[in-house]
Amino acid sequence: MMAEFWWCNLGKRKCHWMPWKKVCLAKALGGLGFRDMVAFNDVLLCKQGWKLLTQPNSLLSSLYCAKYYPEGSFMAAQLGNRPSFVWRSIIGSRPLLESGLRWRVGRGDKINIWADPWVPRPPHFRLVPKPGILPCAMITVQRLLKSDSRQWNEDALNLLFESQDVATILGIPLGSAIHEDMLAWHYSKTGTYTVRSGYHLSMTHFQERQASSSHMATAPFFSFLDSAVEVSAS
Repeated sequence: MMAEFWWCNLGKRKCHWMPWKKVCLAKALGGLGFRDMVAFNDVLLCKQGWKLLTQPNSLLSSLYCAKYYPEGSFMAAQLGNRPSFVWRSIIGSRPLLESGLRWRVGRGDKINIWADPWVPRPPHFRLVPKPGILPCAMITVQRLLKSDSRQWNEDALNLLFESQDVATILGIPLGSAIHEDMLAWHYSKTGTYTVRSGYHLSMTHFQERQASSSHMATAPFFSFLDSAVEVSAS
């Protein structure tokens, strides 16, 4: 509908000079900077998911918690039986929200160093152990802190992680005051989810998928071309 409105004139149908997906790309990438309404709708739904995550005592959170995740959290909640359209939509947008969340270190007792996203390094925010270290133990970030001060235990870090990972961890500020671990949105300075940063992340994912699909589409052709060159050479 929007493409028809943009390209048509006085009700007369005209040629669409650019695919709508490309129209929605940023101008720096060759597009016109239009909003992709499907992606923008998911971003707005993520805003509701963020409120359910960060405002558990609100009336809306209490209602959804009682119906869909009475003994768990929003991030671990399942679709459930006979879900409402709104709940189904929020759950459908949750992967986008999850892709931008990471833990901010406080006490460190809630964060599993292997399973949880807590390192400020996108896109996964997770670490891999050194060769020979098995990431099977339930080790929290608290174990990586000195017991007598709010500082990182460099000996423990060097034992478990590669040097570049150690440098990244040492760059995480701890602060003098002890506070609880909390989930934050990585793509804003305040750690709070915003529609603008969410849309930017969504379009980044879209461009990565497009690049991946283009590579997969051209790979068979070049493979065939290589084979043809080998046959002709022989």
